[in-house]
Amino acid sequence: MRESLRLNPDISLQQQQILVSRGAELVAQGQFDPLVSGSVSRSRDLRPLREDERNALAFGSSGVPFNAQISNAITYAVGVDQTLLNGVIVGASVGVTTLYDNLSGANNIPPQTAGRIGFSVRVPLLRNAGTEATGANLLATEAELAAAKYELVFTNAQTLLNTTFAYWGYLAQMRRLEIARNAEGRSLTLVEETRRLINADELPVAESQLALANNGDRIRARISAEQALAEARRNLALQIGLTPERLVDLPTPTDDFPRYDGQPLGLDAPIGHLRDFALQRRADFAAAMQRERAARSRVTAARSGLKPQLDLIVGVGYNTLVENRAPSSIGQIVENNRVGPSVNAAVVVQLPWRNSAAEGIFLAQSATLSASLIRVRNLSDVIGASVFTNAQALVRSAQQLTQSVATSRYYRQSVENELTKRRLGLVTLIDVINVEDRLNEALAAEVQARQAYANAIAQLRFDLGTIVLEQDGHFDVVVEDLFNPIFEIPR
Repeated sequence: MRESLRLNPDISLQQQQILVSRGAELVAQGQFDPLVSGSVSRSRDLRPLREDERNALAFGSSGVPFNAQISNAITYAVGVDQTLLNGVIVGASVGVTTLYDNLSGANNIPPQTAGRIGFSVRVPLLRNAGTEATGANLLATEAELAAAKYELVFTNAQTLLNTTFAYWGYLAQMRRLEIARNAEGRSLTLVEETRRLINADELPVAESQLALANNGDRIRARISAEQALAEARRNLALQIGLTPERLVDLPTPTDDFPRYDGQPLGLDAPIGHLRDFALQRRADFAAAMQRERAARSRVTAARSGLKPQLDLIVGVGYNTLVENRAPSSIGQIVENNRVGPSVNAAVVVQLPWRNSAAEGIFLAQSATLSASLIRVRNLSDVIGASVFTNAQALVRSAQQLTQSVATSRYYRQSVENELTKRRLGLVTLIDVINVEDRLNEALAAEVQARQAYANAIAQLRFDLGTIVLEQDGHFDVVVEDLFNPIFEIPR
């Protein structure tokens, strides 16, 4: 079982699904990550001068008349924006622009460095307003990540159940092979006894044909059992996830079938109580509930998308001015000649002529939610029915096991009695073979009953969600419970 948890490919695939869900959650969280932006720009612009401007300026410092105004600008800007869970977007920015041109220089006007510090708030009033709408996608991905984790727990439980079934199947085939070998050995002894009696003229020669035919039938059954054991070994290896190279090294079973001593199984609780007990512990039901939660969140977001876009934008800014080209300290830009605050406000409205895309998303998400509700309700019914039916199956398999053990014991004694009577000449060879056939059938039925009883214990523990138990945030597997038919269900 430990190897199956480590090697089973279904578990490995579900672990990758958790990573996929975690990636989707990170993508959704990215919507609320601070966004830092920055820019640097440099421009040089030439504007032809009018004749009156040229005459007024006369000659430049180089003695060459001005023909154009040459303007230079260097701008540095950095800003940060943050979307909050309630949909509000807050931002802050700092920008510095240095302007200088040849005309200003000719008039002894130094370069001008202007700074601006601004703060802004964008508040959605209809679409994307509130935590339920803006945070819906994040809430949905968080629920889907939780669902993926529960599905991993359920996959572990399914793997353990299937491994348990495969192990009991392997052990059952080994027991059937033992029965076939013992039957072959008894038939060979019967052949030898028949040959001695024929040689002693106590039986006709024709009796040997029946003994040899019976021995041939037992050999055929033993060969068939050997092949069935090989297939059971392969099934267990595949369930664990072993490579073909390790298949040949798979050891024979060491743990025997669980025993039944006639004790009460503790399964007399009402069906509703058993179902509620299972629903509280079944990881697949918890995953379905998380999927429903994710679908509800996405419906909320889709419903918000049906509304018009109406945002209120408010900004506050401070402007500064430094009369040189490159201030040596940002402090000069922030403090010198500062004026403000400047305030601006705007209302932004978007009214789509037809909101077909939003309507389509809402329709699809509503259908997804309805499907999730159907799955949850159906899974609850399936779990309740399975728990009730398999609880009865465990009780009946225990009763069948008790009868099978007794039947095998009686037939063993019957075979001994038939052999004794044959030695006394009271019965024929066919009578012995018929009773021994009954013994082999009874022994095979006992193995089948032991396998069914062991499978019923594992199946009911799976149905009740107790194969994998949650303890302090961790999940534990109690292997001993698979041998224990006593169920402790709180009243």
